[in-house]
Amino acid sequence: MLELKNYKEHPTDIHQIIFYFFTPEQKEHFKTLALEKKLWFTVGEEPYQSKRYQTEIIYFFILKKTDFDKANHLSLLTYAKYRKPFIQDKFLRYFVLGLFLLMLTLAIAGVLLSN
Repeated sequence: MLELKNYKEHPTDIHQIIFYFFTPEQKEHFKTLALEKKLWFTVGEEPYQSKRYQTEIIYFFILKKTDFDKANHLSLLTYAKYRKPFIQDKFLRYFVLGLFLLMLTLAIAGVLLSN
């Protein structure tokens, strides 16, 4: 199942929330941002089986639920900084863009010529 968020409720403490990351770079960036915002957190890591990421470690941060909005914003900033393009191959990316523009041009020409 596709999961679009990187946080979940703490299994034993309802006053805490867990944010998790899959790369050491994301972990360090989130940690830096959280320290700048002076958020309370604890850090941990666990083994993880993943086909998408090369590492087999999941990095997690446990934060107070009252800081959720700030932490979620920092999490989104972290993912935005380290995101990969939807189509990574440049040739394929420009081919898809060109194909779309060609289809759009043909559609507009069809509308103009039918009237």
